[in-house]
Amino acid sequence: MEGMELYVNHAAEGHLTLRASREAVLREEAEGSDDDTPEYENVVVPCKDELPPPTRPPPVPPGPGAPPKPLPNTRGGQVQGATLALALLLAACFLTLLVLLSLGLVKYAELSAELKRTNTSLWERITQEKKLVMDLQRTNISLWERITQVSQDLKKAQKGQAQLRTELEKTRRDVAKPTQKP
Repeated sequence: MEGMELYVNHAAEGHLTLRASREAVLREEAEGSDDDTPEYENVVVPCKDELPPPTRPPPVPPGPGAPPKPLPNTRGGQVQGATLALALLLAACFLTLLVLLSLGLVKYAELSAELKRTNTSLWERITQEKKLVMDLQRTNISLWERITQVSQDLKKAQKGQAQLRTELEKTRRDVAKPTQKP
C-alpha cells in the first residue's frame, strides 16, 4: 500500500498516466519480478500543507443495464447562489400570497358588513311597506263601508224624495181643488 500511495503521489499529473502506471505496476507484480522493492525516482513526500487537492477518478462507463451515474457538480457556488435566489423568490411569493390573502379577507369583511347593513335596511323598508299596505287596505275597507252606507242612505233619501213628491202632488191637488169650486 505504501508503494502505491507514493507512486500515486508521484504520478498525480493526470488520471490517464495514473491508470497506465497502475496497470504497469500490477503487471510487474503479477509477473513476479526478482526485486520486490520498486525503484522510485525523485520521490518527494509533501507536507500536509502542500498536498494537492484530491482528484476525482475518471467516470466509469455504466454497464448495459446499469443506470447512468449523475456527473458531479463542479459549480457548487453557482448552485448555492441559484438555490438561495430560488429560496428568496419562494419566500417573496409566499409573503405576497399572505399579503393578498389578508387584503382579500379585509375586503370580504367590509363587503360582509355592507351587505348586512343593506339587508337590514331592506328588511326595514319591506316592513314599512307592509305597514303602509295594511294601512291602505284598512282605509280602503273603511272607505268602501262608508260608500256602501252613503249609497244606502242615498237610496233611502231617493225613496223619501219620491214619497215627498207624491205627497206634494197630492197636497197641491188638494189645495187646488177648493179654489176651483165657486
